[in-house]
Amino acid sequence: MTIIIIIISYVAAREVVMLIQKQPLVQWPLVRHLPALLRNCHRMNEWGTKLFADLGSGTVVLKGPLFTGLELVLTCDPLNVEYVTKTNFPNFGKGPTFVDKFDVLGDGIFIADDQSWFLQRKMAHSRLTSKRFQSFYAEKSREAAVGGLVPVLHHAAARGSSLDLQEVFKRFSFDATCASIVGTNPRSLSVSFAKNEFSSAIDEITQAIFYRHLVPSFWWKAMRFLGVGWEGRGDKFFRDTALSFFAAGRDTLSSGLTWFFLLLCKTPSVEAKILEELKKVVLVDVTNTQAKEEGDARHEEERRRRPHWRLCSSEDIKNMVYLHAALLESMRLFPPVPVEHKGVREEDVLPDGTVVKPGDSIVYSIYVMGRMKWIWGEDCMDFKPERWIDEKGKLRHEPSSKYTVFNAGPRSCLGKTMAMTIMKMAAATVLLNFRLHMVESGECGPSSSSIHSIQQVPSVVLQVKNGFTVMVTEREDSSDVL
Repeated sequence: MTIIIIIISYVAAREVVMLIQKQPLVQWPLVRHLPALLRNCHRMNEWGTKLFADLGSGTVVLKGPLFTGLELVLTCDPLNVEYVTKTNFPNFGKGPTFVDKFDVLGDGIFIADDQSWFLQRKMAHSRLTSKRFQSFYAEKSREAAVGGLVPVLHHAAARGSSLDLQEVFKRFSFDATCASIVGTNPRSLSVSFAKNEFSSAIDEITQAIFYRHLVPSFWWKAMRFLGVGWEGRGDKFFRDTALSFFAAGRDTLSSGLTWFFLLLCKTPSVEAKILEELKKVVLVDVTNTQAKEEGDARHEEERRRRPHWRLCSSEDIKNMVYLHAALLESMRLFPPVPVEHKGVREEDVLPDGTVVKPGDSIVYSIYVMGRMKWIWGEDCMDFKPERWIDEKGKLRHEPSSKYTVFNAGPRSCLGKTMAMTIMKMAAATVLLNFRLHMVESGECGPSSSSIHSIQQVPSVVLQVKNGFTVMVTEREDSSDVL
């Protein structure tokens, strides 16, 4: 009799598990959606994409354990995004929950609200939009490319050694951002790959912020008090070693460039079209003298063997329509910041009928939005730069509530033009002078048959898990561009 009961219990339990697995989202008694969140915390972007595709709706309310009262409104509906970022913007600030988790960034513009945010944005806007500053950061990004990217990639090509392109772009982005904001290039990108404490601190910041989203506030605050785990460094360390603009510039730029080149390695037809466009622009030879001045003096002998590099000027960059479109398309599929957060001040009703109350958190997933067929069409998973180019060959505009990579409304990214300039300069420099060959890795690494199955680092910034390893070869002359 006991054996029969065990068999029946096993079969019944198996049927329950199979039934649950068929459900997009199961709400358990007491703990509600907590098991689903814990089970998928290492792959939130992929899980969110499948969840919304299975549900067939644009909004879901995730509920924490019954005794906590925690609720999270997760949406990918462009109408909801437009409402919280523009239509009723004053009712949706960053909120105390967001500020609490991101307090390592102090009172910077990215977490500030109300008057503090308004004053900081006004000051930043006047600087970032000035013609003089735009010319300045374009030139600084060019210098960072010729003084950092070129020598490092040439060094790898000359020795036949592999390198982590994600780490290369992190260092390049950090150098370009520092040079653009404070006028000094720390030259963290060099063939020695010396450790940079400032840049390493930013890595620890993003890790701490991500895990603060996964555990109750009392837990990470206790860790901070005890000085253990990811909270062990303390706020003073972070505030002494990082500023909001440095963190945002380095991480978002490097993320955008990394996923862009991953897509190019997987889609050679797109790379060929970019190279065709680059061949039409004015190519500037950088002499050995300039490279010597801007690069690492220890490798002067190597530069003599390759005295000329092909670079684009800041004016050339402005005319690269297809490259611009390819970068936009890359970030549609792999946005550097995959989610954005809003806090609710007063009770409201979103356009799709979802009721939100004071203290609720609204998270709109930029990553998921780029992968919904009802937003981008049946070919939404395809890397297709042509969707950004109209019949006249000009760039096509999409509403910021649909393409939210640079946010939307009054809090839209002030550094969009700067970011696109730096990324285009880096991409053009690499493609004009080098060929990149992806190194085979694990089953779910960059060599995976589908780029959409590549593992991601659990982080507030979209990164490739275990890096992006490539082999580098040089393009011999201009005819080798195609």
